[in-house]
Amino acid sequence: MHPTTRQRGAWAWTWAWAFTLLPALLLGAACHDAGDECTKSRQCGEGVCLKGVCSGYACAVDDDCPGAQVCAKIGGNDVCALPCAGDDPCPGAQSCRAPSDDPEGQEFCL
Repeated sequence: MHPTTRQRGAWAWTWAWAFTLLPALLLGAACHDAGDECTKSRQCGEGVCLKGVCSGYACAVDDDCPGAQVCAKIGGNDVCALPCAGDDPCPGAQSCRAPSDDPEGQEFCL
């Protein structure tokens, strides 16, 4: 039995929508790297979205972190963080400050 013209038209629309929406869905779900802008933590893979920036990726040594970030103990966890001093600009809405568990220690963009 052959499909009717109406059935063929319905299949054509189904495939057209699939090829239009699928790339958009995949791009929207793309993971960001540390330091990239974000609006939700699910955009940051294994990290978290902290004040509009993907942050908090686990590390063991500085080489585990991208760019100028270093491996730092913050909140009892070893995470990648961008070191800063005083009024240095930080990405997103982050600010340069010492972690609350070490207020006299190195400052990071948090």
